[in-house]
Amino acid sequence: MNIVYKLLLSAALFVSIVSLSGCEGPEGPAGKDGTGVPGPKGDPGAPGTANVIYSDWKSVTTNMWTRSSGAGLVRFFHDFAAPPLDQTVLDKGMVLVYVKLTQDDNQIRPLPFTVASNLTQVRLEYALLDKKVRLWCTNPDQGSALTPPDGQYRYIIVPGGQAGRLSGRQLSYEEAVELFGLRD
Repeated sequence: MNIVYKLLLSAALFVSIVSLSGCEGPEGPAGKDGTGVPGPKGDPGAPGTANVIYSDWKSVTTNMWTRSSGAGLVRFFHDFAAPPLDQTVLDKGMVLVYVKLTQDDNQIRPLPFTVASNLTQVRLEYALLDKKVRLWCTNPDQGSALTPPDGQYRYIIVPGGQAGRLSGRQLSYEEAVELFGLRD
C-alpha cells in the first residue's frame, strides 16, 4: 500500500502542477501614461567647445609694438582686445596664448616662448588685463638691439568649470585644438 499511495500522490501532484501552469486569464486594461516618463530621444546636437572662447588669429607686425623701458630693461608690448576676458575669467578661468612667427616657419608655439637665432634671442610672453591680452617682447641678453617679430597671435579662454581640470598644464596648440574642438 505504501507504493500505491506514493504513486497516487505523485500522479495527483503532477496533474495539479500541469493544470495550474496552463491557466491564463484575460488581459487587463492598459495603464495610464505616467508622468516623468522620458519622451523620444532627440537628434544629436552640433559638436561644442565646452564653452571655450577663442579668438581669430590676429596679425602683429614689427611697427605695431610699443617700446617700454624701465630699470635698465628695454621691452616692447602690444595689446589686443579680448572682450570675454573679464574678472571672472581672471579669477577662475584659464587663458592660453599661441603665436605663429614668420621667422619660425609659422610653427604654432604656446607662450611664453623664446625665439633664438645666431645673433639674438627674443622672449615672447603675455599678461592678462581686463578685456585685453598684452603681449611682451624682450631680449633676455639685453646685449643687442631688439626688433619685435612679425607674427600672428590667438588666445583661448577656458571658463572656471573647465579650467580646474587643466590648471598648471601647458597645452600644445594641437592638444588645445583637439581637446576643445577649435576651428582655424
